[in-house]
Amino acid sequence: MTDLVEVLEAAKDTIVQVNFTKKLDAKNVEDKLASLNMKSLNDSNLKKFSKDLIEGKECTIIGHLIDSENLMGRSMIVDLNAPKDNNIR
Repeated sequence: MTDLVEVLEAAKDTIVQVNFTKKLDAKNVEDKLASLNMKSLNDSNLKKFSKDLIEGKECTIIGHLIDSENLMGRSMIVDLNAPKDNNIR
């Protein structure tokens, strides 16, 4: 994590692309379970569905760093693909 923060800090105003997996939440699990089709579930599908169920959603942010906190490893990024009034991540 420290290495990642150092890379982001060195980027300054350079545009970066960050790929990450969001933390799993109950709503995401409920949605996946609701979309489950029991008739199409076989051994290979079951393994894939189980893996999808326990992992968070994959996300990509394209933006630039505006602030970083060395102590907690948190960074604030302006998301260039988000609406202007809600683009700080």
